[in-house]
Amino acid sequence: HSKSDSNQLVNGSWGSNASVTDSNGASLGTFNVPFAGGLGFENDHNHDKRDGGALILNFKPNDSFTSELDAYYAKLKISTKKAALKGGTNGTITNGVVSGTTVQSGTFTMQPGDFTAYSENIFDDDTIKSVGWKNSVKFADAWSASLDLSHNSAERVERDIEAYGEVTTADTLSFTNGGATVPSFTFGNPLNYTDPTKIMIQNKDGWSGATYQTGPLAGQQVPQAGYDKGPTVTDKLDAFRLDFAHQLGHESAFTDLQFGLNYTKRSKNRLTDEGVLIGPNGVITDRIPYPSNAYVEPNVGGTGLNILTFDPQVSLWPGVTLLRKYNDDILSKTWTVDEKVTTGYVKFTVDTRWVNVPVHGNVGVQVVNTDQSSGGYRADVGASVTLTNPAIGLSSDGIKYTDFLPSVNLTGDLGNGKLLRFAAGIQLARPNLTDMRNSLAASENRTITPYVEIGSSGNPRLKPFKADTIDLSFEKYFQTKAYFSAAIFYKRLQSYITPLTNVAYDFTAYNTAIGLVTTSPPVGSGPIGIYTTTVNGSGGNVRGIELAGSLPLNMLADWLEGFGLTGSYSSTLSSVALPNLIGLNPSQRVPLNGGTMSLPGLSHINEKLVFYYERAGFSAFVADNYRSTYVGSVTNSTVGGYPTLVGIAPQQWISAQVGYEVPSGRLKGLGFRFEGNNLNKPVYKEYKFDGSLNTAVQTGATYAFKVHYKFQ
Repeated sequence: HSKSDSNQLVNGSWGSNASVTDSNGASLGTFNVPFAGGLGFENDHNHDKRDGGALILNFKPNDSFTSELDAYYAKLKISTKKAALKGGTNGTITNGVVSGTTVQSGTFTMQPGDFTAYSENIFDDDTIKSVGWKNSVKFADAWSASLDLSHNSAERVERDIEAYGEVTTADTLSFTNGGATVPSFTFGNPLNYTDPTKIMIQNKDGWSGATYQTGPLAGQQVPQAGYDKGPTVTDKLDAFRLDFAHQLGHESAFTDLQFGLNYTKRSKNRLTDEGVLIGPNGVITDRIPYPSNAYVEPNVGGTGLNILTFDPQVSLWPGVTLLRKYNDDILSKTWTVDEKVTTGYVKFTVDTRWVNVPVHGNVGVQVVNTDQSSGGYRADVGASVTLTNPAIGLSSDGIKYTDFLPSVNLTGDLGNGKLLRFAAGIQLARPNLTDMRNSLAASENRTITPYVEIGSSGNPRLKPFKADTIDLSFEKYFQTKAYFSAAIFYKRLQSYITPLTNVAYDFTAYNTAIGLVTTSPPVGSGPIGIYTTTVNGSGGNVRGIELAGSLPLNMLADWLEGFGLTGSYSSTLSSVALPNLIGLNPSQRVPLNGGTMSLPGLSHINEKLVFYYERAGFSAFVADNYRSTYVGSVTNSTVGGYPTLVGIAPQQWISAQVGYEVPSGRLKGLGFRFEGNNLNKPVYKEYKFDGSLNTAVQTGATYAFKVHYKFQ
């Protein structure tokens, strides 16, 4: 069981020039005030609660048979509760007091609806279950076998629910200490935002982006008193593995034979529920009372202002209902993927001599058969919001294919602690499941002339990354004290995965399936339009070098006993240049002339250096980690959203630790450790498509003191 809580004060105000008058109405001039454009202050309460357990039962009635049953369960509840006060000011300050160029104090006149009290709850409820049963048996003198059965499941309920509280009366907002990062604010009527008879949850004009299409409210704007979005994701994996091993003796180069079969069945369902929250009558004049468990949040953002708030839950609260909405983005977030992968393999253990050099390792082959399919919505829909699901239901598509994956791993012992390693083979890495979704959205864009059809989809027929690989390394060991290694690697890509936009795609087949009728030339382009999907590209390579070493410093001088260094360095280059996909979700168009980017996840340079001390129960180290610029996939930047590629600036982390463990006596096994992470307080920076800064987050240093005891 673990539980942690933390709080944050957030200032998201924005500034503009404000005209300032004094208490007599005389103009004092125009000044730049950091919150004259609007206020955005909030209190964030972060909660992380985790419960887990594991059980292992081992049965061994004799030396020939072992049976093991293991089970694991975990429940995670992670949430961020936001109580925020947001709204635009009118840029006019009365009763102003100015010192130099700073407006020290003054008053804004606020109209009804200028300020909104946000109550927002962002949370994950996760449940993880796993059970496995493995049986191993030895029979005859040279044969053994094992059977491994397992079932795993994970469910995540992820939600972002928000509600908007407003008052219907005008008010004033005064501030003092205007030169501070967070001034002190007071409402003319402080009870306005804390009294449940005065503040209620109500519509934000124009936020829903939708109108009623049918019924008595047809043509009227859909109100939005709140918003509810997020997926429920269920992931299940069943596996069966049967292995055999046979000792061949030492009469040939092959000493052992292993072969077997592995079967996995995986299903992942992602169901997105998204829509606006409306009142009992579904009209913009509805005012919804706060629930009975509402409470007053004090000192929002450190401003001194208090607001009424509550914690929205999946079950919502009395007086409010969810009105689901749909467009291409929302529909594409619901999908299912099923994978059945059957792998057969044969592997020989090598132990021989070549030109009087001892050589050991293995050689083998895997045959992998994949049967994959995906379900998703396919509909005549674009970016505009509709209140009716335009898709009849989930449609399914998929593909079957077989991969032949040979590999060889050999190590030559050159003597005197020197080893030469060689590996070659064909490797694959499976696609992102989002890219495999069988969703399609297409519509005719009539905002331009001629009209043009625009669509996007996933690709349920997508195949994996696949590469021919070669690795060569040299290692030198100095007894059991120190080592040095140098390696080079090369991967020739047979296939990689990338989004692609075709500006002259023929939608005829798709249009028939979704019932879309397009406009013929010259008014429209007919079924020829712009189509974005994920495809398999080919060609290119990834190559690099890696250096690593470890050196106890007493090899240089006896008085350095206990001190040492370890370090590593790698340089990776790629000839594959993908289109610039930074910031794009899978349904957005790939820019045709928008530059290029490197393969995601690859930094050109990675470095690590550790200086340590270990002796007489004492241990300490200082570590420095560095990686250069890279393109990374950032998950869940918005709740229910897609993983998004962003440019990430070079990063460096410095950490340190010092500890002591009692080596003998009655307290043997008792240890103490003090550790610090992010000691250099690094700034994590993400960059947009055009290279401009998207966000910068400074991570403070963290410290921990730990006590542990090892039972002897």
